[in-house]
Amino acid sequence: MKTVITIYISILICFVTNEKTFAQNFAPLNLGNIWVWEDEWGTIRKSTLVDTNYYFNNRYYSKIEYNIFGGYIYAFLNNTDSLFYYYDASYIYNNGDVPYYRLNCVLGDTFSFQLNPFAVFTKEVVEVYQAPVFDTTLAVKIIHWSAGGLVEGIEVWTDELGMLYKETGEGGGVEFRLRGCVINGRVYGDTSLTVGVEDEYFITHNFKLYQNYPNPFNPITTIEYELKEYSLVNLKVYDLLGNETAVLVNSNKEPGYHNVNFNASNLPSGVYVYTLQINGFTDSKKMLLLK
Repeated sequence: MKTVITIYISILICFVTNEKTFAQNFAPLNLGNIWVWEDEWGTIRKSTLVDTNYYFNNRYYSKIEYNIFGGYIYAFLNNTDSLFYYYDASYIYNNGDVPYYRLNCVLGDTFSFQLNPFAVFTKEVVEVYQAPVFDTTLAVKIIHWSAGGLVEGIEVWTDELGMLYKETGEGGGVEFRLRGCVINGRVYGDTSLTVGVEDEYFITHNFKLYQNYPNPFNPITTIEYELKEYSLVNLKVYDLLGNETAVLVNSNKEPGYHNVNFNASNLPSGVYVYTLQINGFTDSKKMLLLK
């Protein structure tokens, strides 16, 4: 196991020192903190903590803007159990609050939550050691996670900067890689990449496809896209074998933001790909159905 973890960390340190989701996995939750990260498709994204006292669901959350053109997630640190939680309205347990990281966790620590009546999502700290991250030596935590035995992978965390890296097993590949951040006013890594890649794609191809939310989902999720001009829109869902499972949009749409709900109640758990095609250009993203 240590050999495997060492390989993961060697890859990680190469990416971090030389230089996508789970967008909700951010820490620490201080106003003005910024994370610049790369998603599984190689797109550079920026997340900014814009509010630390956003009240709903009978508590105060930190509000994190996780893409440039809108879209937020809400998170908080529970000082009682030292767990970070994000809010997911589709999650029926624990009033919608989902734990994602334990502050000051140590080797062997575990935490879990109920996905559904039959499956549990579990995280375990399997390795802790000191390593250089963005030219600063930090305690790096390697966390193995398993989603009800259906999907598993590795996360790499530090208390100081949050999640550095996430990889899904079973051929899922890298979902998250931190490229730089601004934490409590201090700059780490490369933050010059905060904008530009998505904007350039939008300007060139006149549309933008966003990550679905919630993700993972069961059984309904929302897919958003933005058009710069009146266009014929084709939005489809495929399984990992390339089989078409749903046609969500196939019509002309006006410029602006659009959203469509995808109901996967008739599909088995697994990873699916949704593809937006406009004027000969195509963009795709993955989503995870967990029942």
